[in-house]
Amino acid sequence: DALSLPYKDGVFDVVFHLGAINLFEDKRMAISEMIRVSKPGTHIVIADETEKAGRLFRIFTGEAEKVIPPVDMVPQEMKNISLSTIWKGYGYLIEFDVP
Repeated sequence: DALSLPYKDGVFDVVFHLGAINLFEDKRMAISEMIRVSKPGTHIVIADETEKAGRLFRIFTGEAEKVIPPVDMVPQEMKNISLSTIWKGYGYLIEFDVP
């Protein structure tokens, strides 16, 4: 359960989340949990597909959802917050450091 990770506070040196955050109902809570289990200085990376990739799914499912990378849900006290595109625009990458 990404909204209640089964780990103690401050145990991970690196957090890498690949895929599915676009589908989470509470993205802010998922990001908070990533931060909670991170040691100070941890680099957190969140990657998922962009709306451009979602349009490809429409071919198979007949529908595509609006994708807004949740970079605004990263608490402002985090350091070096960045948003970039990857995979020729089919994915995004949110990166930041835990102070």
